[in-house]
Amino acid sequence: MLYHTPNPDLTVLQKCAQNDNAPPEESKPTKSMGRNKRPCQSPPVETKPVNIFSCVTGNTLGSHNEFVRILCKRRAELQEVPTVEKCDVILAFCPVVSAAGIDTKNALQQLNDVSGSRPVVLVVLHHTFDPELIVPDSSRSVNREKTLTVDCLFYEDKGLLHCRRNDEALSRVSEWIDTQASEATNPFDNWMGFSEMTRMLWRYPEIPNPLSLPQKNMGSSSVTGVSQDLPQVKLCLGKLNFFTCVTGNTLGSHNEFVRILRKRRAELQEVPTVEKCDVILAFCPVVSAAGIDTKNALQQLNDVSGNAQTDT
Repeated sequence: MLYHTPNPDLTVLQKCAQNDNAPPEESKPTKSMGRNKRPCQSPPVETKPVNIFSCVTGNTLGSHNEFVRILCKRRAELQEVPTVEKCDVILAFCPVVSAAGIDTKNALQQLNDVSGSRPVVLVVLHHTFDPELIVPDSSRSVNREKTLTVDCLFYEDKGLLHCRRNDEALSRVSEWIDTQASEATNPFDNWMGFSEMTRMLWRYPEIPNPLSLPQKNMGSSSVTGVSQDLPQVKLCLGKLNFFTCVTGNTLGSHNEFVRILRKRRAELQEVPTVEKCDVILAFCPVVSAAGIDTKNALQQLNDVSGNAQTDT
């Protein structure tokens, strides 16, 4: 996990109940600082703008504008564009007039004509004055790839209702757009990504080079003399193939990490595709809360990594 900070002695707290219940930092006594001394502050992390295009499939009574306004307020990097060709993500608003399944089906047919393979957020709007109304899950009738479907409540001149369902929908959309933006900026497209391999390499520096070991059977690629409690990583002819991927802007720090790692372990060999690797090195810079970043990284990593060892 990469934390962006100029302080080399920064302490990162482990997430546990004891730390969660600890008093806030402001309530602890601190030593008096000199007049000319100022606390260190991390420089802001630059984020690439994410272009969004909004479209409606019916009369939303203006509630879609409120949804976009709140979303852009929560995510400063979002930027609305006037045409679908310039966007990274499409926000499609579908007010329910007839049965929800028919409306969403018609909306998807219209989207497929203009969206291509772009990610789509389908916001299904249910007209009601009851903020606690239970509505059917519209995502069950949507099978389009790269599509997030959420249900929201709105009512005439009130617009979007102030309710838990709408707040949860906005949070899901915000997190999902982060995921799509990470994929778009990742040079390896859908390969996500890095912890057990690095811990193994630093914890067991005495692992011998397989080429220097006596081999009874020269046709076998098995390695003898290695502790049996090590992670089960296949070593082929003395080489350990690894694939590197990033989940965001590391400012080049992942290249430095890989360089030092290869300098310490001569048998490491970088490969260009995940299919050829034994271990995946996945670098995840923390932009929002660490839990959200790692959760998004692991969700996508599970889809592509297969049985490869992963270090985060």
